[in-house]
Amino acid sequence: MNTPTGIEYQGLLIQRRARRVRGKTEKALVTFDESLKLLRKAGYQRHLRPAEAFRFLAEGLEEKLTPEQKTVHDDMLTSHGEWMSLAMERQGDKLITYLDPEGLVWNRNEYVKERGFKFTEKMIFYIRGKASQVYLDLNLFDEQLVQYVYGRAFADFPSEMKKGSNRVHLYLPAEGIVRPVSRDLINDRFNADGFDCRSVRGVASVGAKK
Repeated sequence: MNTPTGIEYQGLLIQRRARRVRGKTEKALVTFDESLKLLRKAGYQRHLRPAEAFRFLAEGLEEKLTPEQKTVHDDMLTSHGEWMSLAMERQGDKLITYLDPEGLVWNRNEYVKERGFKFTEKMIFYIRGKASQVYLDLNLFDEQLVQYVYGRAFADFPSEMKKGSNRVHLYLPAEGIVRPVSRDLINDRFNADGFDCRSVRGVASVGAKK
């Protein structure tokens, strides 16, 4: 296995540049399960968790990052959106989240849990009255869910994330469907959603660096 490289941030080693299409500047798009295989082959452990990714991006807007960290921040906001280490599943009025999911596989039509599906933490949030498969303003959700996914309270977001064209939204999966979570495309850079393919950026603990 390769030794991971990257910039350090709060005990993490974040890959400097997301995987690109060979010979191009555009980020490569792959399924969630393929993304996990690729980043682990490169020596990383997982994707950034949503709270880590969005907190990092918020601190970039607040000019709290070092110049080296800012280069990664800018790469995250370039080209396509990126996978994050979380999956969501809707069951009626409940939203079930799985942190650091493994064994979630694309079967040409949807993501399915393979035998042996595992995760490091399971949480349940109540989302009564919230529609699926549409982008909903994040301030419509319970503060506990906002804090869990975004790493801080909505009131503490930078203004760019709270209003205007880049304000944050959450996209809930359809009933009975489990979806890995990603950060949206460049024009909606702070949305949390889930689609078929996204880009790869690995993360490891600082201790994994040699």
